[in-house]
Amino acid sequence: MQVAGQLTTHVPTLRIRRAIDFLDAVIPTWYLLPIFAEAGDIAARLPGLAPMLVMRGGQFELDWPVDLSSVGSAVEAVLRRIAARGPLGELGAFSDAVTMAPLVNLGQPTLRGTVLETRFVAGIARDIGPAQTAALYRIDRADIDRAIEFERVVAA
Repeated sequence: MQVAGQLTTHVPTLRIRRAIDFLDAVIPTWYLLPIFAEAGDIAARLPGLAPMLVMRGGQFELDWPVDLSSVGSAVEAVLRRIAARGPLGELGAFSDAVTMAPLVNLGQPTLRGTVLETRFVAGIARDIGPAQTAALYRIDRADIDRAIEFERVVAA
């Protein structure tokens, strides 16, 4: 499990699997939440609520400290920034044309309203041109241009 760019250890795989099973059953969109490890367990933060520890037995500990003092204020600040920026992070300016959702292409950058990954679209446009790509996939040319621009920024 990764937290703020650092690998967190001491969370057994079985515990992670149980936490995910529980989250799948209770909060179907759990993958959109900040999830992190805390003292060998998995924790989640629902918007507007205190962090909740996903216990081995499938329980939430609702009175866990709001400030995450046991994890550290630096980690909490990073988690808040990640949640505020959304899935595209610093590339949020492309959210008009690009989306990242775990259930679509495993969260890879995808043209909004399609299942076409931006990398694929940019590659096709490089081979046959943006206008022909737009015509081939019946996509607005402006969206093709945004996918190309997005991939250019990502590659930089």
